[in-house]
Amino acid sequence: MWSDFLSVAEARFTESALAVLASVAWARPLLHRLAQAGGIKTANLPLLFEVRVAYELHRAGVTADYEFAAGVGNTTIDFRVYGSPEWLIETASVGESDAVKSATRRYGMLSEVTLTDVEPDSKSSEEGELILLEQKLGEKVFRSGRATKFPCPKGAMHLILADTRGFNVGLGDRYDYLHATEGVSVLRDEVYVRYWNGKPIKGLFESGNPLAAARLVQERVHFIGFVRERQFCDGEIPRECYLCPNGRLFGYSREATLAAYRSFPLRRPAP
Repeated sequence: MWSDFLSVAEARFTESALAVLASVAWARPLLHRLAQAGGIKTANLPLLFEVRVAYELHRAGVTADYEFAAGVGNTTIDFRVYGSPEWLIETASVGESDAVKSATRRYGMLSEVTLTDVEPDSKSSEEGELILLEQKLGEKVFRSGRATKFPCPKGAMHLILADTRGFNVGLGDRYDYLHATEGVSVLRDEVYVRYWNGKPIKGLFESGNPLAAARLVQERVHFIGFVRERQFCDGEIPRECYLCPNGRLFGYSREATLAAYRSFPLRRPAP
């Protein structure tokens, strides 16, 4: 399927990013890790996304630590970005789900995917994809029965930044992202609301979300961001990045949320 495919554009742009990062001291552990994993190839799509994030951080003029130990067991967070405040950024790559793969029909060089709405309470549906997205994001905070990666906030901003190329066959949009995080209350049109077992699917930041990870997400993550690259070029990640705030950690204050967003090193350029 195309969402798990390494395109020529992605390979070339990542290669150019690697050439720049070769002279950036803090990025060298990431480059070494990629080299050990076999370099630029389809199996390393999550690492290639990390490389492009590191490249954009460098372009933004900031310094970071790669694989920063934030004090949660022996786990690490991808990037600790220095600044006031600091940002702890953990990337997540949402690849094709098994449901999408099973719903794919191939006709020679062409393929077709059908995510049915006839049985919405099915993994092979947009509802199933939305729940899977929440589960993937939640694993960045809670996994195997214990907290992972992010500590309780102590001044730094905490962000999960997701590469959503594989979510919903690559057709995710801001309404999906809002639904997965802030929930139904921020969706103004009923057409964007997804249901499971007859009830609206709750976002990770919403009270009553049944996922085991939701409580820790609400307590420890300030923003969840979503990126779906298409062109693979300078500035695309900041331009396309869509951040969803956790109102609980900002006291539901618009001013506090905006102040935090302004400090985000990869914030969208002003028009």
